[in-house]
Amino acid sequence: MRKICFFLIVIFLTSYKKPPGFVITGYITGITDSTQVMLQNISTGEYLDSAFVNKSRFRFSGKLPDAPEELRIISGLKELQKGNLFYTDLLIGNETVQVEGDISDMPHNISTTGSPIQKKAESYNKQLHAWNLRLSREKARLKLFPDSVNTVEKKQAVASVKELGDSLEIWKTSFIKDNFNSYIALVLYNYRRDFQVDTLKKLYNNLSGELKHSKFGKSILTQINFPKPGPGDQYNDFEAINTKGNALRLSEIENKYILLQFAGVGCYWSHISMSELRRLSREYKDSVSFVSYFINDKTTWLNASETDSLTWLSIWSEGTKYSDACSKYSVTGTPTFVLISPAKRVISTWFGYEDGIVEKEIKRALSVGPVFSPL
Repeated sequence: MRKICFFLIVIFLTSYKKPPGFVITGYITGITDSTQVMLQNISTGEYLDSAFVNKSRFRFSGKLPDAPEELRIISGLKELQKGNLFYTDLLIGNETVQVEGDISDMPHNISTTGSPIQKKAESYNKQLHAWNLRLSREKARLKLFPDSVNTVEKKQAVASVKELGDSLEIWKTSFIKDNFNSYIALVLYNYRRDFQVDTLKKLYNNLSGELKHSKFGKSILTQINFPKPGPGDQYNDFEAINTKGNALRLSEIENKYILLQFAGVGCYWSHISMSELRRLSREYKDSVSFVSYFINDKTTWLNASETDSLTWLSIWSEGTKYSDACSKYSVTGTPTFVLISPAKRVISTWFGYEDGIVEKEIKRALSVGPVFSPL
């Protein structure tokens, strides 16, 4: 019996496998020993792991619950405080990946092995690196001309920079369309979300089943079914939870204007805007409902809502930037603002923040009145 038990234990130990996760081993020359490097989930802003460089080497590990993910290898806080920023991005699943290069190759010229998904992303990054080198050379040539000079040669240099910049944008668009049936193309598109619905629908229909069922593909399908509303369009409703965990829909806010803010913890301008929103939410409490939707992970959102003393409605849902809410408003960055009338029509939308802009938009809307009637 003892022998049987022994053999059963041996069989269990040899057959048991740990849940799959990712391992990233890095060899980046030019980084000083003992420098801290961090691994960040770009979508959520969450830091997944950290390491200290030893003889140009470092190692990260963990598990991605929703793979693949956009990850960023970035210099630690002390380096950032010194103004020493370096980073490179990966698009990987729960895989073992090797990252090699020199600090001068960051961010777009690093070489990787171990992930077919990242290999496609690397192809894009290295082509982008070549484009950026050409553009940098043209800009450097332009800087040789003093501001006061307006010669034919300078005009030619200006035209050359513009032409190359335009060509770069055309190449980016072509890359996305030509490679749409890949994770990197879906990621790149979701940073811009500007194709016409008919074009996007055709591209989506040719996706593999795997990509259609990914969060990137699902986000694109939502954008097709719910195009970004502009001034005068009916708003797009969505569901989220508040800080108490209670579910609510935007449509539950009735008989008031809605100032909807898409915010990000760690986004400088989202944070700066909170002071004005705090004041305005008091001054306009009878006519405007202020709503801040956060695109971070749940824990980060809850901590920020408490730390920033949000006295207005703070909401969140699964999916971060690929969530139903962000997809229905084609959000590409934070802070993004949407002002909605009591008749559930979009009055105005804008990206970014500057002092007074929120109050200016609210005053303009209130002076005109709810000109958009319900459907």
